[in-house]
Amino acid sequence: ALFENRNVDCYILNTGFMMDKKIPKEVTLKCIEDIVEEKAEFIPWGNFTNLKIMNIEGFMPDMSDTVYKHTLKSRLKDRVDFIAERETLKDGYDKLPKEALDALEDLLNDVEKHVML
Repeated sequence: ALFENRNVDCYILNTGFMMDKKIPKEVTLKCIEDIVEEKAEFIPWGNFTNLKIMNIEGFMPDMSDTVYKHTLKSRLKDRVDFIAERETLKDGYDKLPKEALDALEDLLNDVEKHVML
């Protein structure tokens, strides 16, 4: 409902490392600045159905790298498991809306179908 009815956008920023490469604070701040100022340009990311990324020199994912693809799949699976666990942990006190889990499961399915070929 936030995205469809209230025009909320969602961005994920990797602010530490991309694999073994440090992401300088200047790169992160420039990304945030470009998004806020509506200067950010997003391009489709591989074969993903609903994802776009910013083309940032030196930080483009190498979709031919098997280590990267395995890590991507593993981290998404960790996130799916974490959110699913919240549904029952502490009687669901930290439970997220069903859409959050559904979206991550869809993304994981996309990875398994299109990236892991």
